Amino acid sequence: MRKRIKYLPLIILLFLSIGFAILSSNLSIGSSIAISNASFDVHFEDVSIYNTNINNPSVPVINSDGDTVTMNIDLDKPGDYVQISFYVVNSGTIDAELSEIIPTTLTSSESNYLVYSYQYLYHGNINVGDMLRPGQKQAIIVTYQYKYDIDNFINIDSKDISLSLKYIQPNNYDDKIWTYNFEKTYQTFKAPRAGSYKIELWGAQGGYSNAPKGGYTSGVIDLLKGDTLFVYVGERNASKSNVTTYNGGTATAGGYPGGGATDVRIVASANWKDATSLNSRIMVAGGGGGTTVLFPAAYGGGLKGGVAYLTGYESYKNDPATQTHAGVSKHSCGLVPTANFGVGGPCAGGGGGYWGGAGSALISNYPGGGGGSSYISGHTGCVAIKAIDDRSPRLGTNEILCDDDTTDIKCSYHYSGKYFTNTVMIDGGGYSWTTVKGNEIVGMPTHDGTGTMNGNSGSGYAKITYLG
Repeated sequence: MRKRIKYLPLIILLFLSIGFAILSSNLSIGSSIAISNASFDVHFEDVSIYNTNINNPSVPVINSDGDTVTMNIDLDKPGDYVQISFYVVNSGTIDAELSEIIPTTLTSSESNYLVYSYQYLYHGNINVGDMLRPGQKQAIIVTYQYKYDIDNFINIDSKDISLSLKYIQPNNYDDKIWTYNFEKTYQTFKAPRAGSYKIELWGAQGGYSNAPKGGYTSGVIDLLKGDTLFVYVGERNASKSNVTTYNGGTATAGGYPGGGATDVRIVASANWKDATSLNSRIMVAGGGGGTTVLFPAAYGGGLKGGVAYLTGYESYKNDPATQTHAGVSKHSCGLVPTANFGVGGPCAGGGGGYWGGAGSALISNYPGGGGGSSYISGHTGCVAIKAIDDRSPRLGTNEILCDDDTTDIKCSYHYSGKYFTNTVMIDGGGYSWTTVKGNEIVGMPTHDGTGTMNGNSGSGYAKITYLG
C-alpha cells in the first residue's frame, strides 16, 4: 500500500549575531547595523526550486526581512524529491563568519524514509568558520527526498524542518600574524577561522661566520577553521665538530654543519627526521651549506640547492640537491649517513632542505657543503613524492613520471591535496626561481616585511599571515 508523507511547512531560518570586543547582541537579520561606519548585512536572495520530480510544487518564499525562506512540500510516494536553492549574501562592509549550523535532527525512524541534506551548490560541505566577504554570495542547495526503499516506517502527517545558519562579525582580531623563531622542536599552528593564509619560510644559514645563507619560500593556502599545521624552524649552529643542526646537516671531521631547513608539515613528530613527518612537508625553505674558513660552501633554497667550488677546480663541484634526489659529494669523508630526503650530508655539512645538500671532505681545493633544495606544493617546477610511504617522484599529467625539468604543475601537488597559490621561491643568493633560476638578484623579504635582503642570516624563521 502506498503511504503518503506530507511535510508542512518547511522553514529555513537564518539568525545572525554581531560580536564586538565591548558589545555583544543577538538580532534577526534584515536590517543593517552600522558601527564605526561599517555595516553588517547578511540575508537570503534568489530562492527557487532547483530540481524536483513533483508536479506543480509550491513556490519557496523569502520574507520581507530576507531572513526566512518558507515552503510547503508534499511528498506523495517513494522517490519524490525537492531541491531548493538560494543565495546567502553579504551586502555589508565587513566580514561575516559562519559560527553555527543548526539543522533539524531527524529521529532514527524518520531517517528510514527521509533524506534531508544541505551543502554549497558549487563548493561542497558547509563548515563552521566559513567566511562570507563583503559583496560575496554563496549558493546553497537543500534536498528533501522520500526514499525509494521503504519498510515499516512510522507515518507522520506533517513535520517542520528548519536549517539555522548563525553568522557573526569576526572579532577585531589582533592575531592576524603568527611568527616562529627557532625552538629546537616543532611548533603548532591551528587556524582560528576559515580563510586564506600566507605562509612564509626562511631557511637557516650554514655554520661559520660568513657561511652561505638560507632560502625563502612563500604561498597562500586556504584553510578551514581548526586545520592544524606543524612548523619546524631550522637551526644555525657555529660549533664545528660532531654537531647536527635541527632540521639540517651534520658537522664531522672538523667541518661546520649545514643550516637547517624551515618547513611546514601536516604530521608532527618530536623527531624531526621521522620519515612519516618528513614526507608530510608541504613547503620547505632550504638551509645553506656548512663550511670552514678555507672551504667555500653554497647557499640554500631554489629548485636546486647551491653548490660551491674554488676557481680552477670546477671539476670538484658537488652535484646539487634537486627536487628528486639529495646532493652528491665528489669526495665525501667516508662517514654515513650521506645526504638524503630532508637531511644534509656530513663532514663540511650539507644544508637541510626538501632534499639535503651534499657534505664534503675537508681536503685541499674541495668545496664545503651544498645547500638544501626548497619545495612548495603548487609551485611549477617542484616535484612531490608519491605517497606518505613512497618518496619516489609522483606521476604528472597523462601519468607521466615527473622529473627535475618538469613544467607540469600537477607534479608539484603534495599527496595530501594541500597546495599553495601565489608562490614565491628565492634562494639564499637572492635569485628568484620559477621553473628555472632567474638571471638577476632580486632579494627576499626581511622578516618584518619592510625591506629585502639577499639570503637569510642566522637561524630560520616562519611567519603566517591571515589574509581573509
